[in-house]
Amino acid sequence: MTSWSTASGNAPDAALERFRQSVRAGRESAVETVGALLKTEIVRQLSSEGAGRYYAKVARTAGETPQGPRNTAERTALARRRLLNRRLNAKRQRYATALNAGAIVKEDITSRRVLTGLHRASKPGDSPAPDTGTLRRSAFIERTEQGVRVGVAMPYAAALEFGTTRAGRQRNVTIAPRPFMRPAMERLRGQFGRLFRATLQTSGPRT
Repeated sequence: MTSWSTASGNAPDAALERFRQSVRAGRESAVETVGALLKTEIVRQLSSEGAGRYYAKVARTAGETPQGPRNTAERTALARRRLLNRRLNAKRQRYATALNAGAIVKEDITSRRVLTGLHRASKPGDSPAPDTGTLRRSAFIERTEQGVRVGVAMPYAAALEFGTTRAGRQRNVTIAPRPFMRPAMERLRGQFGRLFRATLQTSGPRT
């Protein structure tokens, strides 16, 4: 066993202690940098346009309230909005069907109201394609006693990452895995080791 003898007795000398503190600070800095890189890569994984099927999103009728229309004018206006939305939803569905069949391409559609109502999902095995961007915006990084924690905050993230047979309101919809956390980790795995090695190599005693 190695013993240390200094003016203060059996304890590591000041230079060694400064070295330890430097390594500890470098390690913490490396962990934070790795966490930031991982969060950035998760966001990138969740930003790729889908290459799977097109789906038509339902246009909701503005002005719908539990109380319903208060007078004849409001009932007439609401009925008109409902009719327009039914037509718009039917048009979106026709375009989605045509796109999935290969009868048209997206560039053939010029109506903005139709385009904004179409979502192209990712293929099974690919990262989830963004729609509202909620999952992507929920990506976070936070400090813990052990280091940092990186992830996304939406409750359906695990169902997308690993797949599920219990999605939907009736818990009977199957979703094939669309991983994004594991590909992000795999893409950066080599960088993690290089970053830690560089940090330890540049850490040293400060005199």
